[in-house]
Amino acid sequence: MNDESTISSERAMGCESAKGANMSYTGLAKDIRTLVRERAHRDIVRELRDIAGDLQRREARTLVDWYYQVQEYRKRADNQLLAQELGDVAALPFVTWMGASVTTLEADLKHMLEDFAAADPVGQWAMSVRGVGPVISAGLLAHIDIARAPTVGSIWRFAGLDPSLTWCAEHEAKALVAEVLGDREVTREHIAAAAARLNRSPQSLLNLWPTDKDTGERKPLTRDNFVSAVKTRPYNGRLKTLCWKIGESFVKQSGRDDDVYGHLYLSRKQYEHERNDAGELEVQAVAMLRRNPNHAQAAIYRQGRLPDGHLHSRAKRWAVKLFLSHWHEVAYWEHYGEPPPKPYVFTVGDGDHAHRLRPPNWSPPLKADRKEKD
Repeated sequence: MNDESTISSERAMGCESAKGANMSYTGLAKDIRTLVRERAHRDIVRELRDIAGDLQRREARTLVDWYYQVQEYRKRADNQLLAQELGDVAALPFVTWMGASVTTLEADLKHMLEDFAAADPVGQWAMSVRGVGPVISAGLLAHIDIARAPTVGSIWRFAGLDPSLTWCAEHEAKALVAEVLGDREVTREHIAAAAARLNRSPQSLLNLWPTDKDTGERKPLTRDNFVSAVKTRPYNGRLKTLCWKIGESFVKQSGRDDDVYGHLYLSRKQYEHERNDAGELEVQAVAMLRRNPNHAQAAIYRQGRLPDGHLHSRAKRWAVKLFLSHWHEVAYWEHYGEPPPKPYVFTVGDGDHAHRLRPPNWSPPLKADRKEKD
């Protein structure tokens, strides 16, 4: 008897027994959960895992997106399962089947992404870091092209972690275009002027220009298209979300002895509190109040101080940027065989006791040491 007929017969037996007055819906739910998990090891999953290491970046991005979508479905199924266990147990087998199926799919995707990350030395390094699992490691490889990131600043900006990069609301975009353009026709010079005010390159603004859905060609240089380009998000939203998840993971891991970046987050948070208490963050408080005068914690900002939640976010973002600088260093070495430029050096300590923070669980090749000394 093949697997499908076995499954069919088991389903039939379950349905037939469900008609009985003494049917145990909880017992049937457990049988369904076990059956779904056993089917997870079918040949097709093993074949997909065999080729996962050869995925292209675009394909890996799709798997990462699917993983997080499935994860949300699984959370909903878990909540529904809990509700059914406390309420209508007659529906429990069906909710269990859905939950077990989604859980199995989530695990399969995670294994495939782990295989993809493990096929790359940079992914191997990332997975060695406490708090950075296979999905995040695969996501970084899928979203970041080291050949297009000469410095870590390029990655920060692409991930929306550059505070100088402004995302304009529609009214702000219209005001900027009106100020730069006036009553004139749009030219490349006007685009360059707007880009300068936004702290971007003219080409980066042109990259956000609306395109024709059929031909894929850039639409004409009109005022409306100009506004559309200025108000378009200037960074990768999915990568920014991934970086937020990294920061949250570091915070959760900060109590473990083998953690690195979580401990650095705690140290940075204490440093931010000390600066805040000394009034050194008054400029940031004024700027926040100017952007959002009706902020729920406006009273704290008016005192020239940042609230605890703001300090927490600053420290977390610093830890993530440090990790990305290490990721860039490892990736740059692996791609070019030489050390990367260092536009910003993360250090700990003061004065003569300061030292550079190097990537944990990694050291450059022996030839690299000689190049660095040269």
